[in-house]
Amino acid sequence: MGDVSTYSALGIPDSLAIVLALIGLSLALSPFIGGLDFGPLKVPTIAQAKSRLFRWVSPSVFLLLLLGFVPLWPNRDEQQENPPLPVDEGIEFIEDCLPFNPKQLSVRPHGTGYILTEGFSSMIGFRDKTTAERALEIIHHYNMNSHCFVGRPHPAIQYWLVDFGAPRGSIDGEDCMDLYPEELNGIKVDQAWVLTDTRKYRRVFPEETELRTAMKIFRRYEFSKVCTIGSDPALFEYYRR
Repeated sequence: MGDVSTYSALGIPDSLAIVLALIGLSLALSPFIGGLDFGPLKVPTIAQAKSRLFRWVSPSVFLLLLLGFVPLWPNRDEQQENPPLPVDEGIEFIEDCLPFNPKQLSVRPHGTGYILTEGFSSMIGFRDKTTAERALEIIHHYNMNSHCFVGRPHPAIQYWLVDFGAPRGSIDGEDCMDLYPEELNGIKVDQAWVLTDTRKYRRVFPEETELRTAMKIFRRYEFSKVCTIGSDPALFEYYRR
């Protein structure tokens, strides 16, 4: 979803948008209860010859008018006030990655949940065994062998690599969203930094340096999908090509 409605994007005031919606409603009702008066809403009487046409056309027009209230478009004012960061400027970085042997991973109970562990090293926690086992299945499928972070001890994003490259391919049942690394922009919103591809992807970073690092990482590996299993706070997220 976007930040502003179609009416706002076109510069149409809310009061006028409401009037248009009420007119659309009255026309949508006219083939069925024409002539009724609801105070501010008066339903017109439609001639019998045009009634059949209005039964189909007027409800469709009303739905389109309602759709105009749905926030579908990015907030251009916000983008102009906070221009995108140039991706090639700023800090150099060294990736924060922990190598591991995927063949030595296992799922074990831990407290009230489960953890993915390599021997004595705990990697990531889950609330339920099913999600943990699915994460292990995905790691084995792609043969992931590095777990990487942007910002620790509370990373804004985590990603997984295969021999220092992006995972490739797919696996049945994946829950993935398209990612457009060439369209990534970084903007400052209040006291945070937001990374977005102007479509659906959106992640928040506490520091500008972390956001710049993430932008470079996404372009370096040309990630085209962001995939998840589970739900917050036990979320397993990975990026692939």
